[in-house]
Amino acid sequence: MHKPDSPGDYIEFERAAFNAVAHTYDLWAGTARPFRQRLLELSGIGDGGRLLDVACASGELALDAAEMVGRDGRVVGIDLSDKMVEVARRKAAQRRAINVEFRRMDANTLDFPDETFDAVTCGIALHHFPDPGVVLREIHRVLKPGACLAASAWKASYHSLIQHYGNELAVAGAAPGVSPPIPMGPRGLSEAVAQAGFHDPSEESVSTIAEFRDFDDYAAQMLGFAGRSTARFRGLPVETQEEAMIMAYDRLERDFKGGGGYRVPLEHSMARGCK
Repeated sequence: MHKPDSPGDYIEFERAAFNAVAHTYDLWAGTARPFRQRLLELSGIGDGGRLLDVACASGELALDAAEMVGRDGRVVGIDLSDKMVEVARRKAAQRRAINVEFRRMDANTLDFPDETFDAVTCGIALHHFPDPGVVLREIHRVLKPGACLAASAWKASYHSLIQHYGNELAVAGAAPGVSPPIPMGPRGLSEAVAQAGFHDPSEESVSTIAEFRDFDDYAAQMLGFAGRSTARFRGLPVETQEEAMIMAYDRLERDFKGGGGYRVPLEHSMARGCK
C-alpha cells in the first residue's frame, strides 16, 4: 500500500481531479488563448514539423499546432486524464483534424523512441507532476537534436490567477488531499529546464487581461478548469466554500471591476530550452 503522500497517490489524485473537470475545461479556452499562442511561437514549430504537447488537457493547443504544421506535419497530445483525452479526440473529429492524435499517457515515462519530435510544449503543467525534473528529462530524450521545448507556469505575483483564485477560495485551509509536488527550484522555470540538460535556456513573462462577464462567469471558469484546486475546494465544508466565494466576490468588486464585468490581470512565466 502507498503512503498517503506517495508519488503514486499524488498521480492518482491528479488524474481523478482532472477527470472531474474535463467536461467544463473548455470554459477556460478563450481566456487562455494568448498563452497558447505564445507557447507555440516559442516552440519554433513550423510547417511539416512533429510536435508533442505534454499534459494536453482538452486539446486546444495541440489542435492549434495541427493547423501550423499542415498536412505533412504531425501533432501528438498526451494527458494522464482519460476523460480529457476523450474530449480532445471528440474535438479533433469534429474539426476533421487528421494530423493530430491524442493518447492517455504518463509523462514520467513517455512511450516514444529517442529523438522523435521537432518541438515539445508543456503549458502550466509541470507543477502537476511529483518530480518535474523527471518529466523534463523525458522530454529532452524524445526531442531531436537542436529541437526545443517551450514550457509555462503561473507567475507568482499578486495579480496571478493562482494567488487570486487559490488564496481567496481556499482561505480557510486546504482540504484533505496529498502534499504538493516537489518544487522546480528557487530560480525559476528556466533553471529547471537547464538542469534537465537543455541548452540556451531563456525565460520571459507573458501577461493578459482575463475578462469575466460577472461573478458566475468567473466562478464557472475557475472551478471548471483548475482540477487540483477545485478538488481541494470541493473537499471543504459547504459553509467554508460559501464564505470563500463571498470573499472572492468582494475582492473582485473591490480590485477588478471594469468593462461591465471584471478585468483580472494574469501572468505566466514561459521558458524555452533546446537540445
